[in-house]
Order: sequence, then structure tokens, then C-alpha cells
Amino acid sequence: MSVFDDPIADGRLWDLCIIGSGHVGMAMALECETLGQSVLLLESGKMHIDPELTDASRAEIVDMQRHAPMETSTCRALGGTSWTWGGRCVAYDDVDFEHRDYLPDTEWPLSHSDIKPWYAKAAQYLLCGSDRFEALPVAGLNFGADVDVHSLERWSTNPKLALVHRDKLVRSKLIHVYLNSTVVDLEVDDASNSITSAVVAAADGRISICAKKFIVAAGGVETTRLLLAVQRKHAGLFGGVNGPLGRYYMGHLSGKIANVVFNDPASVSAFDYELDSDGVYTRRRLTLTKEAQKANQVLNTAFWPDSPGSHERSAAQGTLVDYFDILRGRANIKPSRPGYLMMNKLGKYPLRYHAEQVPNPESRIRLWGQKDQFGMPRVTIDLRFTKPDVQSVIRSHQILDKALQDNGFGKLNYLYPQNALAAHVYKQASDGYHQYGTTRMGVDPKRSVVDAHLRVHDIKNLYIASSSVCPTAGQANPTLLGVALGVRLINEIIDEAKNTNHVHSQSNRFTRYIDPRVRPGHVLSRTA
Repeated sequence: MSVFDDPIADGRLWDLCIIGSGHVGMAMALECETLGQSVLLLESGKMHIDPELTDASRAEIVDMQRHAPMETSTCRALGGTSWTWGGRCVAYDDVDFEHRDYLPDTEWPLSHSDIKPWYAKAAQYLLCGSDRFEALPVAGLNFGADVDVHSLERWSTNPKLALVHRDKLVRSKLIHVYLNSTVVDLEVDDASNSITSAVVAAADGRISICAKKFIVAAGGVETTRLLLAVQRKHAGLFGGVNGPLGRYYMGHLSGKIANVVFNDPASVSAFDYELDSDGVYTRRRLTLTKEAQKANQVLNTAFWPDSPGSHERSAAQGTLVDYFDILRGRANIKPSRPGYLMMNKLGKYPLRYHAEQVPNPESRIRLWGQKDQFGMPRVTIDLRFTKPDVQSVIRSHQILDKALQDNGFGKLNYLYPQNALAAHVYKQASDGYHQYGTTRMGVDPKRSVVDAHLRVHDIKNLYIASSSVCPTAGQANPTLLGVALGVRLINEIIDEAKNTNHVHSQSNRFTRYIDPRVRPGHVLSRTA
């Protein structure tokens, strides 16, 4: 049994400690096992969701219309927010990593090609089949040079990943899980610029967990919260108190301001859910091409037609024919179908959008005066949506509308007058589930928290594996990218350890001293 209900103060030195067992934390732990590396996984919650723990995540939200309560956007349990995740997996786009003159503070220290090789592993852990995120061509489906019709989303066959992965975690001899282990501090040794231990709030007091390397994978807000608490004692860390930590907080703008009307009602079938050869549901999305985005200076936005509402279904005449058959059959379909695009004779569908934000240093997370039941300071969240965010959504719709009309596919019917669109985009702008930007990666330690390898600039053994490292949010949700970055990090850390051990082994041949606990090709761990 490798899962313990409470942390153990045994004074052992772990090779690697991961803080947080959500999508990213679980995937990294499982990747460690695959590579033969022992790892300690710390989880604040229990094996299952305990409502009494939700208050620990409570935060002060500056504008409740803009941000979901943290009690609903986080989950303290083994598996983290995989308990409430919908299962959608979407890849980032090349443009998200490229320089865009019209967007300040959007530089990534790596390219999409550095991450793409890790999508396959991420897809494996997320149970979404392959790493194919480009839809196959459909004859005649061409919206012109400005619109890409090949963006593909994939859906997990079981979004509650904890139910799938926990058996491996329990049986593993290499993965050790401490539940009820809320990390409230990281002890910093200024002389060596390293973390010596993670301080865990336990039932009988605080316990120090010692490790050679630490990875914080506690979700965007909670990860930032922990680092801000550490920064209170070490003001120069993470770029300083006026630096990047906690700033550039982003999510996505989403909603609908138009219906899409297809000239040929059958055209919509290309955007329905499909079960692919991997036994995974996929769905085609519409995005603007990189060239169109840059030429029109707009942000990355994805679109897809949705099922009409009840009053629209009645007007469409005949869309309810198969409705009850769908409901009866849905429970028998394995994997579960994520949703239904109900066809109608009018070819008219609500058009959903999912749009990027401009990185804004004033959109941020700060520490709040109150403390939770573990003694951790709470945070104040000020998520801001700006005029450029809103105008980009509108302009992107206009580009799509023109492409539909120019290529004879249809048009957009706006739900509101043109002079009211901005107000309605802003009214719908709200997030809190996609937590980007507050520990951003970059080259300059004064303007970023981690480097391209997710290592904190000024602490040599601390890493961040979270959507909060992303300098831009793109059109995609963060799950796939976060897991890909985490798996990439684990492989780099283990490769580095193997190279270091090899160098030490060669050196020890001449000093005639070899640590008897280390076998050739193995990394020293608490189980050695």
C-alpha cells in the first residue's frame, strides 16, 4: 500500500516531491513510475471529495461576475479537478508561441515544436486516444484563406481520471501518496538557493518533507498562492514583490453573440461529434488562420455550432423527432457521448466562441489578510477583461462571417445590434477554471517566474507544472498542454539525474568510494 491518509514525519530524503495530484500531478507521478523513478505525491485532500475542505480554497473575488468561486473551480481530493472536468482536450496552435507585434508581454521561451512531441503521452494519461488534433479533410469544406476548418478537439473516455488512475497509484511500489497533506510553506536555504523542505499542515502539527527536487502542481491559483506566501519571507524571490508573480492572470472569454446559418443545412454534419478509430469522440472547430489573425491583429478564437435552444428547436420543425431516442440511447453508449448537435431544417445554430485574452499585468492575484484553517493566507483575485479582448471577439466574428458569405457557405445572424455587441461580449466574459499566466515562463528573471524548463529562475531545485506558467492562453483549455509540459519536465529531470549519476560514478571509480545504496543505473531514493 503506497497511499497514506496522513503525511509521515520520518526524516527521509526523497529524490522528487510533487505537490498536487490533479491532471498534471497524477500524470507526472505515473510517468515517474514508467521511467523507474520513485516519487512522493502530496495531496491536500482525501481519496474522495470532502465538502468540508472546500472552504480552504475560498478567496476574495473582486468582481464575482468575472470569476467563479474558488470553492467550485478547485477540488481538494486525489485527482484534483479531474473530478469535475468535462473531458475536453485541445492542442495549442503555433501562433500562440510566436511573436505578435500587436500583443505585448506574449513571448514564450520555447516553441510549439518543443511541446508537440509530448502530446501523445499527455493523450495517453488523459484517455483521449491519439495526439491527432487536426481533422481530416472533407470534400467541399473550404471557408477560404482566413478560416481553418481542421482544428480538432478530443474527449476523454473517462474524465474522472482519479477513478481510472488511482488503482495504479495504490499498487505502485514507486509512487507514494500522502493525503491530507496541505503544503503551507517552502523552506528556502538562501546560501544554496534551494528548497530544503515542504512544510505540511498535519493533524498533530506541521511536518517537514525533505526532497532533492520539488514540483508544485497545485493548479494555477493555489500554486501562485503558495509562492506568494513564500515571497512574504523572501521578498527578492520570483522577480521581487513588484515582479511578475501573481500578475497577468488570464482565462478565456466565451459565450455566443450570433447564430450561424448554413446555406446547405447538411453542412453542419461536419461539426458533429464523431467516434474515431481510437474509440474516442472528436469534434471539428473553426479557427482563424495564423495569417488572418496577424493581418487583422486579433486574438486566437475558436468557434463551433451548438444545438438550438428549445424555442429555436420548435421553429426548426422536426428537430425533436429523434430527441427522445437520443436520450434513451445515451446511457448505453460507451464511451459516453459528450453532447449532441441536433440537426434542423433551417440550418441555423447558435455559434459558440472561446477566445484568448490580452496578457494584462493588472489582472492579478494578491495575498489577502485572512487565513484558512491550515494557516495559509487567502488570496484576492482580480480577473480583468479589457476593451481589446472584447473588440477581438467581435472582429473575429466579422472575419468568419465574411468568409462564410464569400465562399457560399452561409452567414452569421447577430443576436444583438452591432452597437450592443461589445456590451454583451463583456457581460458574458467570465472564467476562473482556466488559470493562466501568474507564474509565467520566460528568459528574464525580472519579468518571469520560471524558465523554458519550468525551473524557478532563482531556486535551483523548484519547478512549477501548471497552466499558470503560460504567457498566453490561446483558444485552447489548459489541460492537454499542462500535462504535456509536466510529462516533458519529468523526463528532463530524470535524464538530468541519470547524467549526474553517471558522472559521479565515473568519478568514484578513481576515489574508490561508491555509495552502497546506489545500484548502477538507479537513482538514490527513499526505497533504495
